[in-house]
Amino acid sequence: CGLLLFRLKSIVAVPLLSTRFLGTVLTAAAVMLLFLKGYLYLVGTDDFGRLGAALQSVSAVLIGGFLFLLLIIRGRVFLEEELALFPFGSKLIHLLARKDLR
Repeated sequence: CGLLLFRLKSIVAVPLLSTRFLGTVLTAAAVMLLFLKGYLYLVGTDDFGRLGAALQSVSAVLIGGFLFLLLIIRGRVFLEEELALFPFGSKLIHLLARKDLR
């Protein structure tokens, strides 16, 4: 696998993963992990039953996923043109941090 990656890097002139990209993605993943751990600590893992456990897991996934997506978009991992290709991309473009608004 490493040999194939080395060969691909020698063929392609563009860097595959930039340090800014990796830093943004790893930071967003760490923030999401810390949020979810805190959320589970606050809500608790007591016996909620099946319905309570389902609501707890769905709410944690929705909030954690939105937080991750927000940090990825604000970290400028995707360009505005790339965000337009996503479903609801025109709405996601509004989440971009704009330097001209400051």
